[in-house]
Amino acid sequence: MRPCASSLKPVLAAGLAVLLSACAAPESSHGISIEQVSIEAGAERLEIRMVQRLELSREAQDALRHGVPLNIRAQFEVRAVDTRGPVALARRDYEIRYLPLSQHYQLTAGEQVRTYPRLRHVVAALERLDTEVQTTALAAGPYTLRARVFLDRASLPAPMQLPAVLSAQWRHDSLWSTWPFAISV
Repeated sequence: MRPCASSLKPVLAAGLAVLLSACAAPESSHGISIEQVSIEAGAERLEIRMVQRLELSREAQDALRHGVPLNIRAQFEVRAVDTRGPVALARRDYEIRYLPLSQHYQLTAGEQVRTYPRLRHVVAALERLDTEVQTTALAAGPYTLRARVFLDRASLPAPMQLPAVLSAQWRHDSLWSTWPFAISV
């Protein structure tokens, strides 16, 4: 006796659900999340203060200790609420590097280079980012700031790039966060 096709559907659906749940990425304790943003408007610029949480995975910490610099990138988009395109774009890059001779960590932000005795001190320094975004003169009205921070896997050495793209241990990307603000007259 052949089983009826309608009786196989629940079995197939349950099997598919088990298979998909096995493929789901496990919850991780590493990554980047933007916790708070404050925005102050000035003459043709915005001063942005961002508080974030950064937790590097074991693989990222291991690579760092073995001489691979890690690049953290912050991206910002300023948009008027009534328009589609951004009115200003900015990005800031931060490089973390381990110095084996001195057993210290180095954080490079633009032209500024600072050295720290422990990785946790570098992470603490990256928790608060102050950025200035140049804009044109913004008209009075409502705006939004979109921001995200991520580990730039494309800046890793070539042999590490494909494994980093495929591994969940290298995903340190925050989601795009949107923060409303207004320019008053």
